[in-house]
Amino acid sequence: MPFPAVPPAIAALIRAVIVRHEGGYVHDPADPGGETKYGISRRSYPRLNIAALTLEDAVTLYYRDWWKGRLHFLALLPPSM
Repeated sequence: MPFPAVPPAIAALIRAVIVRHEGGYVHDPADPGGETKYGISRRSYPRLNIAALTLEDAVTLYYRDWWKGRLHFLALLPPSM
């Protein structure tokens, strides 16, 4: 299944939220999510190479798997959030 194109304004918003609230690469054995990068975890995406994930890959995953059905309300938040 091809990845959907992320509208530029939505991509910018998702990117800002990721940068502000999620970290870079972490591989803490005590973390039940396992390897994590940009808030994308091995537990949620077991076939994904988490270490090689780019910010743009993360934006596309958030859009495809979360934004379209759940996180669209973020567009209503003030930019300082």
